[in-house]
Amino acid sequence: MMKFLQLFYYLISFLLFRFPNVTHSKLNCLAVDKCGNVTIPYPFSTVGDCCRDESYHIECDPSKQIPRLKISNYLLIEEITFIEKSSDYLVVNETGSLEVLEITLDGHLTVAVPPVYSCFNKHGNITSSSILTVNTIKYPFSSTNNKLVGVGCGINAGMMLLYPSTNTSCPAYCDHFHDIKNGSCQGSGCCTAPIPQGMTLAAFAVSLTLNQSKGSDYSNCPHAFMVEHSEYNFSIGDLSTMRNDISFPVVLEWFAGNTSCEEAKMDNTTYMCREKSVCQDVDREGGLPAYRCQCYDGYTGNPYVSDGCQGSFDPLFSYSLGVAGKAVAGIFCVAIVMALTYCGIKKRKLIKGRENFFKQNGGIMLQEVLFSRKDQVDNNAIIFTYEELKKATNKFNKTNIIGHGGYGVVYKGILANRTTVAIKKSKVIDESQIKQFLNEVIILSKINHPNIVKLLGCCLETHVPLLVYEYITNNTLCHHIHKEGTMNFETRLKIATETAKALYYMHSTTQIIHRDVKPSNILLNDEFSAKLSDFGISRFVPPGQSHLSTYVKGTIGYVDPEYFCTNKLSQKSDVYSFGVVLVELLTGTKIHSLEISLNKYRGAAAYLTSLLERNALFKVLDKQMKSKEYAEVVKRVAKIAINCLDLEGKNRPTMKEVKKELEHLRCVLFLIKAKGHT
Repeated sequence: MMKFLQLFYYLISFLLFRFPNVTHSKLNCLAVDKCGNVTIPYPFSTVGDCCRDESYHIECDPSKQIPRLKISNYLLIEEITFIEKSSDYLVVNETGSLEVLEITLDGHLTVAVPPVYSCFNKHGNITSSSILTVNTIKYPFSSTNNKLVGVGCGINAGMMLLYPSTNTSCPAYCDHFHDIKNGSCQGSGCCTAPIPQGMTLAAFAVSLTLNQSKGSDYSNCPHAFMVEHSEYNFSIGDLSTMRNDISFPVVLEWFAGNTSCEEAKMDNTTYMCREKSVCQDVDREGGLPAYRCQCYDGYTGNPYVSDGCQGSFDPLFSYSLGVAGKAVAGIFCVAIVMALTYCGIKKRKLIKGRENFFKQNGGIMLQEVLFSRKDQVDNNAIIFTYEELKKATNKFNKTNIIGHGGYGVVYKGILANRTTVAIKKSKVIDESQIKQFLNEVIILSKINHPNIVKLLGCCLETHVPLLVYEYITNNTLCHHIHKEGTMNFETRLKIATETAKALYYMHSTTQIIHRDVKPSNILLNDEFSAKLSDFGISRFVPPGQSHLSTYVKGTIGYVDPEYFCTNKLSQKSDVYSFGVVLVELLTGTKIHSLEISLNKYRGAAAYLTSLLERNALFKVLDKQMKSKEYAEVVKRVAKIAINCLDLEGKNRPTMKEVKKELEHLRCVLFLIKAKGHT
């Protein structure tokens, strides 16, 4: 078998070398220019016509010789006074650029970013403070090269991320001065927190706890800032001497293009990798494609310009192992399946029966979809054997059952590599269930998003088809709403926002309608991040069509009334179901349990509108929602639910509009909390 695989691999590698690598360059442009002491390599440039495009343009101040990267927004604000209907800000600095400190060809760009602060007097009263928002658009902050740092006593250094939508923070105290040590950021005088992957839009703030008195002699002006890992080492003196007008080096990531290598190579006019270089796919947050270029082994230089990679080593063999291995990954996977099947015929007497099950369960179709499709995403789905999954679940022991879906039973399993997984097994065996199973595999093979449960693989050689998912640790949203009932408003808003992002991704990127959006299909991890699941009845919408005519399927109470009456399924059907989820998040009860008179109110939307008009919304809110501090934000979430629940689909918002509004409300909530702490 190994000889067969090696022969196949090298044959494909050899054939790939028969295609020429066409080069392009911009005339009268230098491969490298400078601004001050900063070297600026192509695709960046200080000359507008010489950079790759406008987003790679570096502005160079002719007098000060300071290079600046153009971004969407950079806003530093002071003296925040949050009022019920308006906000009063004193803008200290607002610009559309950041100072550039360094650009490297390995995909990193270092910029200068100032800290935020919150100064107080001996009585514990705030004298001045600041909040910083930064939007770097296409250049995410590096999660591996940066960290969040808080320096001070009795503080919480916080950062709210609007993409990806989450929070990160760390506390610092000075209760015992002897615990504060130079070089240590373990919470005594200094603390650190990691930076999530893919962050491009964030708000920074430092808030005070209720006990600043013990540390006021050491620090009365604490700071919070993002900084490159190796560029800040805590010193006790920083507690009292750190200035507000300094900046810290922060590493951004940049890419050659926003497509995969395979797609980029189809257009020689835009493909960035020049001769003697290799294209490398880059994993970005949310499953978005990107690539970078790198010189062959034995070569150095700039892979983005003609003759930029220089060296004497013949890279043919290394190139074949690198580029060809990625370019033919799909073909190689098919070869593995074929080779394993061939070996299995000789080694196992029961292979004929397993082949029959493979065909019966749609194995041939799945092979074509998962491994031969030209539009496949970065999907590493594995074909598991029955013995692997049998061992993982202790022979499918009932004690390992963790859920019952409408179309199957879900088991918890532990694979041989100690990975915990969830294994879905169909309840009944008939043609409709096989189609349901195939539909879910095909749907999930097109999806790669942090807020959608990930398909790890499937098993096709059993009487009952099996799906293997990542294991989500913290039960369902339904469980936490109706059984636990302890989630605060901030957590509920986070879950709603992430679910909206998942649905927007499905509607806009993959043209998929979920068709069964409900709390029991929203899984939560330990950080209460949402994972949309159960795609058994989801449907594709062909390009150019606004809806599908199909039999009504879904869960009573969550099904779009317009779809129920007309049999026309559209993206607005998911919007209606999401509106029901919002109502349950707000009220803690199922929508049909509310005192809604259909004759009087014409449905949930009109009922909630009536409550808002009569200022009676709080009587149906869950007890966790009744804080006056968040009243205005809660009302705005209720208005989103009302718009989603409109009986006419054309009047409902899109998931893009819903997502944008919820992200905005999370930012508002963050500012309210920051003001509350100060």
